[in-house]
Amino acid sequence: MIHNMPTRAVRLIAPLSLGLAMSMAFAMPVFAHVHVVATAPAKSEAVAASPTEVVVSFSDKVQPQLSRISVIDSTGASVDANDTAIVAGDATRLAVSLRALPPGTYTVSYAVTCIYNHKINGKYTFDVGGEAKR
Repeated sequence: MIHNMPTRAVRLIAPLSLGLAMSMAFAMPVFAHVHVVATAPAKSEAVAASPTEVVVSFSDKVQPQLSRISVIDSTGASVDANDTAIVAGDATRLAVSLRALPPGTYTVSYAVTCIYNHKINGKYTFDVGGEAKR
């Protein structure tokens, strides 16, 4: 009977260990960093008319009070209204209002903190009244 104790323990611990490992493997995506899933205007998009806002959509909810979108023209001058906010109660989407933009290339920059305190930043360009850049 004493010789069976290690075998019995292994039979009990092995399934528990496997279950723990599997649950951790499936839980890992929860800890992934937030990332951009869509933008409007889109990266490198050429729009005919001036958009009224820039919207950036993320893979997870963001903290609007710790997040910012800014838009500058080719001279480095700000063309946004400095009013970054969530869109229609959807904390995965942030927007900033724009002034009327003349033809040209504009750079969108974002610095975002998600609800899990992960931070990302990035930038992209779009054109008003011109050809898309690839």
